[in-house]
Amino acid sequence: MDVDLKQLNYLEYAAGFRPILGSALLDYYVRLATPVDYVLGFYDEGKPVGSAVLLQRTCPPGCLELTYFCVAPTVSARGYGRAVVEKTIAFANDQGIRELTCRLMKSTQFFDAALHIIEDAGFQYVEDARIFRCEIDDPTRENWQYSVSMYFEKLRDRLNRLGFSCVSFAHADDGLLQRVTDDSNNGFDDRYPIAPLVSGVYGCFLPDYSFIAHKDGIPAAVTIVLRADSESLVFQLISEADAFKSSGSLILPVMCSLEHAISSDYKRVSYCVFSSNKASLKAMKDLFGKLTAHETIMFCYRLAID
Repeated sequence: MDVDLKQLNYLEYAAGFRPILGSALLDYYVRLATPVDYVLGFYDEGKPVGSAVLLQRTCPPGCLELTYFCVAPTVSARGYGRAVVEKTIAFANDQGIRELTCRLMKSTQFFDAALHIIEDAGFQYVEDARIFRCEIDDPTRENWQYSVSMYFEKLRDRLNRLGFSCVSFAHADDGLLQRVTDDSNNGFDDRYPIAPLVSGVYGCFLPDYSFIAHKDGIPAAVTIVLRADSESLVFQLISEADAFKSSGSLILPVMCSLEHAISSDYKRVSYCVFSSNKASLKAMKDLFGKLTAHETIMFCYRLAID
């Protein structure tokens, strides 16, 4: 099946594709797109049938994330999804992109179909992650605050006795910030670089909600928070430096961030923790065992473009 592709601006998407595709999640990713990203529209005989979004976000040079793709409900199960992905890969190749990543949430309605399409297109499984999503609505906010404050008070006292301190990115001194954002020499897992998150998210990064745990000025653990919308926060990175593995310091910036979120007007928070990061995953499970949370799995795939 052959479809025509056009790069869209927001107005073209809103007028021609939003009413037909009817995807709130696609709308969200289109709004995230910046001048270095791509919103693609696909037509069959002049009629819109699908769309895809390629975002730079935290990807290294030469790499983009196939953040979302979908087809119109009226043409589902006719091969358009496969055509959209194939055309998107060809478009990325024309732009000089050498690698695409794609993340699929197992809880979504079309997970099985999307997984089949990207695997057939050559994407290879890399790893999976756990997504923890917590509602902090008004009826439960008081219970949250009590549970978190009791847990956090004991944790903070123990880690302080071990010499750990925690500070937000907004209040960290220049030396500590430079140590954290030096991705070549900060001791953190270099698969998830910190500097692009801090410098490349176009105002979504929240320095007041993002925290650094450190010992004697040496970064031990970080939590970096992004704003998803006016009511939601996403804890985009939760990571511990190699020298402080198993120290327990990881939970300190998480709790500081969570405490700050609870005291604000945000109604929900989400955490993404890669399953290969055993310490992070255990810390999150320990924490959210005490709180109400919904857990789902996200699968990460990668495609090297010849």
